[in-house]
Amino acid sequence: MTSVSGIKSCVRWHWDDRYGDEVANAIQEVVAAYPDAQQLAQEAQEMEKMEKAAQKMKKKEFQEKLQQISAACFKAVESVTRPADKSSFLYKPFNQLPWKNVHIVYYKVIPMPISLSNIHSKVNKNIYDSVD
Repeated sequence: MTSVSGIKSCVRWHWDDRYGDEVANAIQEVVAAYPDAQQLAQEAQEMEKMEKAAQKMKKKEFQEKLQQISAACFKAVESVTRPADKSSFLYKPFNQLPWKNVHIVYYKVIPMPISLSNIHSKVNKNIYDSVD
């Protein structure tokens, strides 16, 4: 719809000679300045795809950083020993959850416990979306 005659044919009401081509020319300028609805929809879809791709990249970068930080933290935690006994590592009791049927009180006091191995597994599976 780039010509005056094309615009006139698309307009629903009748163009009297008294309006002349000036109104049609003005409409043509407006139409040329704004893309049609289909083009707007395509541009919106392209923008959405670009935003999703950017979010994926940010999430991937976050997951990679979280894994690096997690690995460094676990390495530090796993190296801590008892001052009196350098062969006794302090992280071991926290590496796995205690058995529910043996440590019933523990699960009453801590209703949603988590172990170091659970955290490590969730970090590696990209379960966490934030550090909160």
